[in-house]
Amino acid sequence: EYAMKLFLKEPNFIEVFPEKLQVASYLNSNYFKKVLDKYLSEYPLEVAIRLYKSHIFLFILSLDLYYDIHLKHIVFLLSRISDIVIERVLDKVKEEFSLEDRRLLSPIIVGMGKYGGLELNYSSDIDLMFFYNIVDEEEIGKIHSLHSKLLERFIRMISDVVEYGFFARLDFDLRPWGYLG
Repeated sequence: EYAMKLFLKEPNFIEVFPEKLQVASYLNSNYFKKVLDKYLSEYPLEVAIRLYKSHIFLFILSLDLYYDIHLKHIVFLLSRISDIVIERVLDKVKEEFSLEDRRLLSPIIVGMGKYGGLELNYSSDIDLMFFYNIVDEEEIGKIHSLHSKLLERFIRMISDVVEYGFFARLDFDLRPWGYLG
């Protein structure tokens, strides 16, 4: 059902099904980064990452269904795809800040749960922790404010629902009592 909906919306996704002899060459990060770069060159970031997700999920689904790729490889690929997008979105969001403000930004994102264990499945949320360094003690208030804005924008880019859906559900409220800070 998922694949059928995607094909109806984007018929050109049929091109994602790999040739059996070429499967091994696709199982590296360079292929996935190249596909993301293609979408980023043609669409705004929030659309590009959602189309990318659909494209890559169909690709991985085809590996899963037609080539009997082991589950540990599938969950690793799904996790690696999220790594690539999270890294790229964070970089793109940082570019929205002035050069002066960027020098104060030092975000660190740590994956937890299934994402941190490289075990994401097609419907997993992504558990994250967000940290940053205080690079200038005299500007601690500004640094906190900049990182808050960066994180808010990052979350919206990844998890807001737009025309092409959302990339992933993000969860920063990790147990126990993650919502408390």
